[in-house]
Amino acid sequence: MECCKHVDDRHFSPLFFRAINAIRRVVSPAGRAVRPYVREGFTVADLGSGPGYFTAYLSRLAGTSGKVISVDSDPRMIRYLERFVSRKRLENVTCRVASATDVGFIPDSSVDFVLSSGTICCLLDHDRAVSEIIRILKDTGTAIIAVGKHLPASDPRTVSKEEWNRILSRFNVAETIETHLELRAAVSKRK
Repeated sequence: MECCKHVDDRHFSPLFFRAINAIRRVVSPAGRAVRPYVREGFTVADLGSGPGYFTAYLSRLAGTSGKVISVDSDPRMIRYLERFVSRKRLENVTCRVASATDVGFIPDSSVDFVLSSGTICCLLDHDRAVSEIIRILKDTGTAIIAVGKHLPASDPRTVSKEEWNRILSRFNVAETIETHLELRAAVSKRK
C-alpha cells in the first residue's frame, strides 16, 4: 500500500469508548448480536476488543469450560481490559496486544466463534484481517463481522459497500443486517 505509508490503523481513546459504550448498551446490547452463536465450552476470539464491551458477555456465554481471547492492537485498551477482567474475575478470558491482521498465536481452525465488530474498518489491511478470521475459525464455527458506515471514502481504512460485498463473498453468509451505523453479517467458512 504505497499510498498509505503515512496512515496507521485507527485507535480511539478509552474515554471515547466509555461514551460510545453507554450509547451501545441502549441501542445495541451486546447480547443481542452474539447470544445465538456462542455456547458453553466455546473458544471465542474477540478481534479488536477495545476495552471489552463484549468481553464479559462472551465470557458468561462460553462458561467455565470455554475461553475468550480478546485482542486489540492498542496497549491502552488491553491494559484497561485486563483491569476489568481481573476486577470481574473473568477466569476464562485472555487478553493480547496484537493486530487483527496477525493473530498467529491463535491456532488454525481452533475458534468456534469470532467477533470482529468495528475492527476491519479501523485497519489498513482488510484482506489480511479477513484471512486471519478464516484461518482461525473452525469449519463448524461462526463469525460476526461488522464495519462502520459513514466513514470518509478517502480514508484507506474505510470499507466501501463494494469491498464489503467482496469480503462476504469469501464466506457462507447466514445473515446480513444493515443499520444506520453499520453493516453486519453472520458468516461461516466456505467448504
